[in-house]
Amino acid sequence: MDLAVLRRNRRIDFMAKQGITFGGALILVCVVGMLAMLLMETLPLFFTPEKKILTQFDLPRKASDPQALALGVDEYLETGYWIDRDGRMTFLDLVRGIKTDYVDFSKGPKLLQAAPYGANRFTLLFEDGSVTLVRVRFQTEFAEDNHRTVEHQASVVRRLPVGTFAAAPVKVQLRAIGAGLLAVAQLPDNRLQLVALKVEEDFLGNVSESRFESFINAEDPVSAYSLNEAGTQLYVATETGKLMLWSLKDPEEPSLSDLQQAFDDGRKLTDLALLFGDESIVVGDSAGQVTSWFMAPASEGSPEKKLTRIHDLSQFNSPVQRVTASLRNKSVLSLADGKIELDHSTSERNLVSFETQAPITHFAFSTRGNGLLAMDGQDKVTLWSVDAPHPEGSWQVYFGKVWYENYDAPAYVWQSSAGTDDFEPKFSLIPLIFGSLKGTLYAMLFAVPIAIFGALYTNQFASRRFQAIVKPAVEITAAVPSVIIGFLAALWLAPIVDEWLLSFFLFILILPLLLSLFLLAWARLRTNLKIRLIEQSKELYLAMPLLLMAIGMSVWLQPMVQDWLFDGSFKQWIFDNITKNYDQRNSIVISFALGFIVIPFIFTMTDDALSSVPDSLKAASAALGASRWQTTWKVLLPSASPGLFAGTILGMGRAIGETMIVLMATGNTPIIDLSMFNGMRTLSANIAVEIPEAPVGGSLYRVLFLSAVILFCFTFVINSLAELFRYTLRKKYAEF
Repeated sequence: MDLAVLRRNRRIDFMAKQGITFGGALILVCVVGMLAMLLMETLPLFFTPEKKILTQFDLPRKASDPQALALGVDEYLETGYWIDRDGRMTFLDLVRGIKTDYVDFSKGPKLLQAAPYGANRFTLLFEDGSVTLVRVRFQTEFAEDNHRTVEHQASVVRRLPVGTFAAAPVKVQLRAIGAGLLAVAQLPDNRLQLVALKVEEDFLGNVSESRFESFINAEDPVSAYSLNEAGTQLYVATETGKLMLWSLKDPEEPSLSDLQQAFDDGRKLTDLALLFGDESIVVGDSAGQVTSWFMAPASEGSPEKKLTRIHDLSQFNSPVQRVTASLRNKSVLSLADGKIELDHSTSERNLVSFETQAPITHFAFSTRGNGLLAMDGQDKVTLWSVDAPHPEGSWQVYFGKVWYENYDAPAYVWQSSAGTDDFEPKFSLIPLIFGSLKGTLYAMLFAVPIAIFGALYTNQFASRRFQAIVKPAVEITAAVPSVIIGFLAALWLAPIVDEWLLSFFLFILILPLLLSLFLLAWARLRTNLKIRLIEQSKELYLAMPLLLMAIGMSVWLQPMVQDWLFDGSFKQWIFDNITKNYDQRNSIVISFALGFIVIPFIFTMTDDALSSVPDSLKAASAALGASRWQTTWKVLLPSASPGLFAGTILGMGRAIGETMIVLMATGNTPIIDLSMFNGMRTLSANIAVEIPEAPVGGSLYRVLFLSAVILFCFTFVINSLAELFRYTLRKKYAEF
């Protein structure tokens, strides 16, 4: 060979080698970069919430000034206020640590109680028995230079005069219900008095107010009680450890819905607070334990519900003084031992602890949950910023069973949103992982036998003319867009399968039976040499009439079998005996649709693996007297098994990551049920469904990235296993 040509070829080979090496390295860098990007968006889910002291100063008041009873703070953490025993609300500039102005709500009597209620509302109870419901509003304005100013305004919502109750109350809770009012007062004789004021307007515009009242005798000394926002439920705790739920749907006749001894040791229940949404009650007790409770079935399958201890939160070394619920999510703050713990009820995560040099006596949590204002026993005020963006998440929430509100037991649940603001997000990934594996399982059950046996027949038994037509046709199907397959499966195939469901199962029984009978008959007929010539690459033509006959018999028998065995309705029989969750777009449809896109991968790799087996092996087997089937089964399949296995595993990887087909052809219901009569929701379909509604940086947004990481890991593991087994099998059969 000419030296110039040789040098040129070597130069081209070197450049090709370098290009391939660079391309491979670039692919690895891209894959690792994708994984790094996914992890960067996912890891903040597991970061520890942070707190930061923004300011700390002595409360600007004299030693002779009345005692502070309650604190409040705006959502921008710029304005705070406190309410003292004189009924005066004094506002603070938290940035500068100075008083700005005050509002006096008292007309002489001292203030006994300033109970927070909702967003910057307080129930003020005075010594003479009068009660005032006050509200603080913060109005934000922006100037042209984007400078922000926060204006505050304190106003009286409603006053209840002296004599409203049978005696001067010890505690009072008020709830504004429309234009009316509901008050629950604890009297000195341990009774609870309910006073409902209803405002009605007739068609002439005349307004009238009616009063209804009733009494509740708790028998044991009442230690705390909490009224829900709608004024329909009252939770009562006693010093003997009893927890009661009273229904106030009719304020004139309150009824006891449930009574439970909270703890076996009879410990005192010190404080109550309803969690955001008013479904769960948080209980603090004298043993320092904070727990959450809600109504759950008394026993498995029982329609009767009772107050049940669901979640255990912080544990203190001294009695819990106060519990307060967040107005943003299912978080709760508890005060004991002079420090405050912030927990999330559902995830049972302890988020942040707040502590000062002197014991904390009063605190207020901002409405957005982004700051805490606290005052200690030395009148020092501390303001913290709180950064807990994903309190509802934990490993247990994502991969374990969690007992959610209004559920009968702990469960794996995915439900990212609802129609109310007090909704409790449910981010269990187990139903989605199960759905991905279930869809892949049914697809592989359909695709693997067809693809492998089809490749065997085409490669070893079919004529060359048949091979030249079938193999390109199968490979072309891999280029069909999955969205088209999903569209046809959802709108065309699913109704057909739904209508002829029983025929589908009859076909599965009839086809093997007809084939077996045909083989028995053919074993006798093939003794004729002329008939035996038909076997040469004509088997498929013989099987086609059997296939058509099986389809026709299945359709013809459906109404008769349905009447004989299933009382005229096969679907109703399924509902009564197999599953309650029948879906038209079920796993049978998915097996056809998803299997359709997997078949070309497995078929092609199996055919290529069989073609790569040396002809000498087939010739040696035939020389020893083996039939074509014996040669295929005993020689070709073991030798081609590395490629066959790799094709199956790669097909599985293709199925587990498919999006459009499972998105369109399933009910997208995230349930855990292996039944073929209902659908599923896969990880990939869930990402496609949820990502348009996920706020950037929010919990849902990052959980979807966690789903992507899991999909990435599935694909990595599947491909790694495929390569491992492929290497092992190739090494085993290397001598061939």
